[in-house]
Amino acid sequence: MFETKPTSISAELREVREVFDGQDLASAADRSLETISRWSHRERFPARIERFIDDLWVATAIVSRELRDPRAVRFVLVARREELDWRSAIEVIFRRGLHETLPALARIAAEVKAERGAEPPQTTLPLRRLPAAGSLPAPGSRTVRSRAVNPASRRAARAAFLRRSRTKEGIDADALADLRETPAAA
Repeated sequence: MFETKPTSISAELREVREVFDGQDLASAADRSLETISRWSHRERFPARIERFIDDLWVATAIVSRELRDPRAVRFVLVARREELDWRSAIEVIFRRGLHETLPALARIAAEVKAERGAEPPQTTLPLRRLPAAGSLPAPGSRTVRSRAVNPASRRAARAAFLRRSRTKEGIDADALADLRETPAAA
């Protein structure tokens, strides 16, 4: 779970639903529980909902690197926090996007991990190993990617990600430095 980024929004939603119940998502997205359950049967989503699901998947992957227990991950993302103006992280992700919560999420996950004590070795891949958004097929597309990826297209996707990341406020400078240090062909 959360080791590699799924290639479709519906696959991301399935993984997110393993951590959150429908009521958590309904509260954050200001939707009814019936609407959330209908999402499970969809292949295409409105752009705002698609971004919410994608951002929530990334946030859950980040927190699950520190805490492998799904209940602890859910607690970190659902509990209201002073750093987020007494809102939950998933509410802020829905309303303002992931970049608003990244600094707080890393700090909160580290605090919860310290409170819980030592855990088994990390089994999930670090975030910098996830493919750049430009290298994934479009959501809902029926194309199948081969295992062999053109290194030039991977470098172009990575460069595009770095250009987009530089323009957003709130992106963690250390995370960007880690991305720059990874080899382009990895």
